[in-house]
Amino acid sequence: MKPIHPSKLDQAINDFLTNFPFFSDLDNDELAILGEYIAIYQVQPNEVIVSEGDEAVRAYFVLDGELDVIREVVSGKTPGVKKVAIEKLGAGSSVGELNIIADMQSPVTVKSFTQSHVVGFSKEGFARIGEHHPRVGLKIGIALCKMLSKRLLTIPGQLAECVLLDRDI
Repeated sequence: MKPIHPSKLDQAINDFLTNFPFFSDLDNDELAILGEYIAIYQVQPNEVIVSEGDEAVRAYFVLDGELDVIREVVSGKTPGVKKVAIEKLGAGSSVGELNIIADMQSPVTVKSFTQSHVVGFSKEGFARIGEHHPRVGLKIGIALCKMLSKRLLTIPGQLAECVLLDRDI
């Protein structure tokens, strides 16, 4: 991944912060603070952003393009471990939100399907915002909890669908 050229960065960050629903509860001053702690990257097709098992230190928000979320699974139908795309992410999606609040290894591999632009928000950045700007940190923490809660509510339905269809996931 390579960072976006600095001349394009200010406008790209502003566009991202003002249009991404995750940050809708932040006012302009709070968005400016957050803007100091994020980075925008250009990702080439088939480029791995994070690998399953790596230390998870960053959440990613998709500005454009498509990313595959891949998981190593043991199939019920065929012996052995295989890699399966479990989700395709497009503009407005995110992955790795839990990574910035928990010490863990990445449970998935994230790989770009097309040329894409993503915003990275690190665990370290979140901690610094919390330390220097507690109100902004709290708002971001609440937004993270809301996003993770919505994601958790979809899991039972996804699992039931896989069981009913007796398909590999």
